[in-house]
Amino acid sequence: MDLITNTWSGTGCTLANGDVPTLLCIFSALQNIVNALLFFAAFVALFFIMYSGVKFLLATGNPEKIDSAKKTATYAIIGLVLVILAFAVINFLSYILNFNINQVTIP
Repeated sequence: MDLITNTWSGTGCTLANGDVPTLLCIFSALQNIVNALLFFAAFVALFFIMYSGVKFLLATGNPEKIDSAKKTATYAIIGLVLVILAFAVINFLSYILNFNINQVTIP
């Protein structure tokens, strides 16, 4: 499965001709949104890790600027770990519960 896009083939969310989506497409759309948000959050965390490195290089020995750069790096790493854990928990629970978002049926 791609990281961002989840195709609708085999999900049963489109009618026979494949033109009109049904309510089953909501689950695929939600999965795409969650994957995109997790990817975006990881990108932002990595950006702030690099930003804190630049702040540290430009601190020029000023203890307050160095402390600010360390805090930025710490919070960015914590954020990245939380994003990775959220992704891992979602995938682990779907594996343990044998839940495939593409095979959900609406009564």
